[in-house]
Amino acid sequence: MPRIPKRWLQAAVFVYPNKASAKSDLTGGGTGFFVARQVDGGWQSFVVTNRHVIDKLDNPVIRLNQLGTAEPDIWVTNRSRWFDHPSGDDLSVYPLDMEVDIHRHVFFWEHAFYPIDDRHVGLGSEVVMIGRFVGLNRQPEIMPMARFGCIANPEVFRETNSFGKPQETIVVECHSVPGFSGSPVLAYIPSNATSEDALENSGVGPFLLGVVWKHFGNPEEVLDEKLSPIGAQIKGNSGFAGVIPALKISEILQNIPEAASYLFPSEP
Repeated sequence: MPRIPKRWLQAAVFVYPNKASAKSDLTGGGTGFFVARQVDGGWQSFVVTNRHVIDKLDNPVIRLNQLGTAEPDIWVTNRSRWFDHPSGDDLSVYPLDMEVDIHRHVFFWEHAFYPIDDRHVGLGSEVVMIGRFVGLNRQPEIMPMARFGCIANPEVFRETNSFGKPQETIVVECHSVPGFSGSPVLAYIPSNATSEDALENSGVGPFLLGVVWKHFGNPEEVLDEKLSPIGAQIKGNSGFAGVIPALKISEILQNIPEAASYLFPSEP
């Protein structure tokens, strides 16, 4: 796979069910990421994740990396301040009063949300998923991991989510496992650049293709010690992930007031 800028990893944050699990980096929870938009008088920043990651929590907790220290910043949120998708898509957005001179961050700006068409990105286009691998838990800093793959089908199809919504879904060939729920998926035109500076200013993109919401299972026979089927199946990981189109995030943002305490005076 082509090299990508390591700075893209700073877009991800980790989401936990409570403060204790966030401080100890325990296995529960999922991934979120930063988005931002321009508004009159400044810009606003948000964290996006799957609704199913935070839906049954009273106080979802976000863990952020800070500049100049390995000590993470633990943000205890209130579930009532999260904005869910108005039509039941598996997405929630939290208006984040973050300080850009304190927290490591990369924003995905709303104008970079990718509309699905065939101009630059389509079948076989390479993608990268940035999220939380819980097998590396108990780290002093959040350490997002990148998984790589490609768009497996150019058509958007629908599969019912846990909220009863026919969820618009893009299928990518990219392994997702528990912990990667809520991860951003970036589509990009690969570059042959070899330095970090060149990577930051090369090619086309990245575009925010969407948000991981599931990994597709693949039924597999259970065998006995003689490798004979016993009449039972388990659901293996097929290697395909389901991605909610990025423009669904905009459908939430349009319901969030532009003038509020999380308004910043200028673009960072």
